[in-house]
Amino acid sequence: EDLTMPSVRVTGNRIVAEAIARRLITPRGRLVDDPNYGYALSEFVNDDLGPGDLARIQAGVQSECVKDERVSTAKATVVLAGAIIVATIVLTTSFGPFTLVLSVNDVSASILQVSP
Repeated sequence: EDLTMPSVRVTGNRIVAEAIARRLITPRGRLVDDPNYGYALSEFVNDDLGPGDLARIQAGVQSECVKDERVSTAKATVVLAGAIIVATIVLTTSFGPFTLVLSVNDVSASILQVSP
């Protein structure tokens, strides 16, 4: 899934944000050459999630984010708003810290914000 139109060149933290977003929409094991890649947030959209479930998902998001070698730290907050999961992730890279806000439903994902 293209997150930025192909004709738009992205640099810096936006590249990392898009890579992280792809990790968070890809089911684990979907990549043939990397069975440990992915943590599909869409799999949790229609679940009855309690606080413990959300904490487990937050930990999974953080763990998946730091698998990207450009990310040194990740702190995630995940909320369920109706049939949408919104993940707010503070990431630290060599470009500095930034916030990624990702919205995921059962059929699509959108980057809502990438801010320094």
